[in-house]
Amino acid sequence: MTFPLVMTGLSGEAQPAPLPWWFWVVLFLVLVVILLWMWYQGRSTLLQANGHSAGSSVPVVPDDLKLIEGIGPKISAVLQASGIHTFADLAETPGEVLRKILQETGMRLADPTSWSHQAELARDGKLEELKGVQSRLTAGRR
Repeated sequence: MTFPLVMTGLSGEAQPAPLPWWFWVVLFLVLVVILLWMWYQGRSTLLQANGHSAGSSVPVVPDDLKLIEGIGPKISAVLQASGIHTFADLAETPGEVLRKILQETGMRLADPTSWSHQAELARDGKLEELKGVQSRLTAGRR
């Protein structure tokens, strides 16, 4: 059975033929597959943002961000909620982003200027150097 691409109407004019039923079924299945793929991608991104590594259900072990001069329990919780769980995360986060996170949560007094440098030292295990830097800081400020 073949379907004509063009049909003629009562007036004799050429009109497009209606699409066969199976076309709509295939289109529906393709859309379902695309939506499921998008859902899966969003879910895996959400899992990564919540501290799970890609492809596994094992959470990333967070570092104690309170080791950084100027970060206390409240700021640590805010950073964790923002997806900053490790010293590496903190070291890679620009100061402007840290300021924005703090401003959005009403913590305007904190100064994240030195946090990235301190986090680099902590990430790399340079604890003596970190202590030296922290001895020159007051509440994370130079």
